[in-house]
Amino acid sequence: DVNIKDEYGSTALIKASSFGHSENVEILINSGADVNIKDKDDKTALIEASRLGHSEIVEVLINAGADVNIQDEYGETALIKARNQGHSEIVQMLINAGVVDDDIPF
Repeated sequence: DVNIKDEYGSTALIKASSFGHSENVEILINSGADVNIKDKDDKTALIEASRLGHSEIVEVLINAGADVNIQDEYGETALIKARNQGHSEIVQMLINAGVVDDDIPF
């Protein structure tokens, strides 16, 4: 089961996205991993990849249908995480993917 969660609610896809393992992300997606599954803090693979600056993974997740507007437990989206960390390329990717945000300027 590619969507099985550990004690923190994290899946293999969330972990691979966090650690920047793009090949594993693609394998997991092709094996049926849910790109919008949340961990116990409501973080998704996209939120983690955006926060950590993994632009290649962000692109793969967006192309696989990741919801760019999901919020974590603090109400922060992938866009907010990327913007807070100064990942302007990812911010632009998320905007192009249709992110909904009333305060888009970077």
